[in-house]
Amino acid sequence: MTRTRSALVLLCLLVAAYFVLFRRFDGRALGKADTTLPEPGTFVKRSISVNGTRYLYQVFIPRAYKTGQRWPVVVFIDGSSGRGNDGERMTTSALGAIVRARASTYPAIVLFPQLPNDETFTRANAMAICLAELDATVRNYNGDPKRIYLTGISFGGSIAYQLAYENPERFAALIPIASVYDDGAIIGIPNAPRGSSYPLVAQRLKNMPVAIYEGSEDPVVYAARAIAAALRRIGGNVRYTEMPGLGHEVAVWESTYASREFNAWLFAQHR
Repeated sequence: MTRTRSALVLLCLLVAAYFVLFRRFDGRALGKADTTLPEPGTFVKRSISVNGTRYLYQVFIPRAYKTGQRWPVVVFIDGSSGRGNDGERMTTSALGAIVRARASTYPAIVLFPQLPNDETFTRANAMAICLAELDATVRNYNGDPKRIYLTGISFGGSIAYQLAYENPERFAALIPIASVYDDGAIIGIPNAPRGSSYPLVAQRLKNMPVAIYEGSEDPVVYAARAIAAALRRIGGNVRYTEMPGLGHEVAVWESTYASREFNAWLFAQHR
C-alpha cells in the first residue's frame, strides 16, 4: 500500500513538472496569458469586463499561427451597422469578409471590437473597450507591440482617429476609411468649429504612417482632404486615396481591404 501511494505521489509530481515545463517552453507567462491554444485559421469569440460591463469581441488567428513568434495585430473598428451586443456583426463585412475569404493566407491577428449601441456607449468608454481588448489580444496571442495597425470604416473611422490621437505611441499605422469625422468628439472639445481639429490631429499623428481612403462623392470627404493636407504641410507620412464617383458606400472599404497594394504597404509598417 505504501509503495502504491509513493508511486501515485511520484506520478503527480511528474505530471505537474511536465505542465510547468510545457508552459514555459510554450512561450506564455504563467498567470498572464490565456491558457487555451486557438485553432489556427479561425475566429475566436472572447469577452472582457470594462467599467463593470461585459463586452463581446472576436479575434482572428492566422492559419500559420505559432506561439513562439510575434504576430502583427490589425484592429478593425466597424461602422454603425456592426455595433450591438451579439458578438458577430462586426466580423461579417468589410475587413471581416476579406479575412474570412482569405483565412488560409491572411498574415496577421485581427481584433474585432464590438462597440455597444445602448446606454453604456460613450466615446470614453469606446476608447477603454478597444484598448482593453487590444491589451488582452497582444498578451494572449503574442502580438507584436511594434506592429499594431488601426483601421475603421465610417463611424468606426471616427473612433479610430480618436484612438490614434489619444494613443499615438501604440500604433504602427492608421487607416481611416470613409470616416464620419467629428472635430469636437475626436479632440475632446465640445462644439469645436469644423476644421479646428485638423492641425491638432496632424501634429499628434505626424510621426505615424497614415493612409486615408475616401469616395469623391462622400458627404464628409472634405475632412479627409483637409487632414491629409494638414499632415503634408508639417511633413507627416500620409497617403491619400480618393475613389472617383464613389460615395459613402461598401465599395470604398471592400476594394481597399482587398487591394494587394494596400496590404503590402500596411504590413511593411513598423513602429
